[in-house]
Amino acid sequence: MDVLAFHGRTGALLVTEVKTVMPDLQAMISTHDRKARLGMAVAHERGWRTSSVSRLLVMEASSTARDRVERFGAAMDAAYPARGGVVRTFLRSPAGSISGLLFVRSTSPSGTTYAVAGRQRVRRRGPVRCTSPIGTPGISARTSE
Repeated sequence: MDVLAFHGRTGALLVTEVKTVMPDLQAMISTHDRKARLGMAVAHERGWRTSSVSRLLVMEASSTARDRVERFGAAMDAAYPARGGVVRTFLRSPAGSISGLLFVRSTSPSGTTYAVAGRQRVRRRGPVRCTSPIGTPGISARTSE
């Protein structure tokens, strides 16, 4: 768990995953579900009396992350239906449980925002045409996945 938060007054437990890039969607959701279930056990071990468990996925507010969330549309909406203002309202005053997604901008210690550049795996399928700088005929190559 990246962040396990407990609100003593309401008994709300929040299991948070923080991602700079979206990994495999199915694995991410199933892992987050498992951590939410384990969160209850961790809370009880600490003597916390929980009344609800919520899940929150926090992602870097980049166009790439937003595009990936958009691409997975219905699956993301089903797994994390609460967004933006609903999540922020819940965080200010946790009542009940939610499963939400929140985009946040990264900041430096001085408070300046900046973009996080994560490693990206790039795959190309199919034949690739290569030519040498001196104009020899193209070479056909196949890349692997």
